[in-house]
Amino acid sequence: CIKWFESLDAKNCCLIFNCQHTKATKELLETIALSTTRFHTVVFTHGGSKKPSFVKRPTSQQILEEAVGDSAAVIEETWQETLAKVWKGVSAHPSTVVFDKSLSESISYLQSVSEAKGEDLTVLVTGSLLLIGDVMKELEIEPN
Repeated sequence: CIKWFESLDAKNCCLIFNCQHTKATKELLETIALSTTRFHTVVFTHGGSKKPSFVKRPTSQQILEEAVGDSAAVIEETWQETLAKVWKGVSAHPSTVVFDKSLSESISYLQSVSEAKGEDLTVLVTGSLLLIGDVMKELEIEPN
């Protein structure tokens, strides 16, 4: 999806991201971070839908040690904080990083950023089909 998003040549780009801890977290975030799109705001949130898993959730320390050899990370309380730390570890570009807001709060936050800038934002929602569905439900968008 990042190749498609790059082709939009959009301005004022934001990212809403979440993925299951069983996914290739570092690779997903690295692919987005290395794209030509510069996200000025990155939001790590969770939707209301959850997929149960018996796989233990890794810490940012475990992911970052694999990704960038950083062993200074600490164990976090939430998966969204883990994702935020991994993003900061793999992204070379500055961005405002927000995590641990509900999906509704995350959308409201981006709306306030848009209002403060006086410009529309182009938002990429990715990482989880469950998250995309929850965003569509929150924004009352009917699937085609």
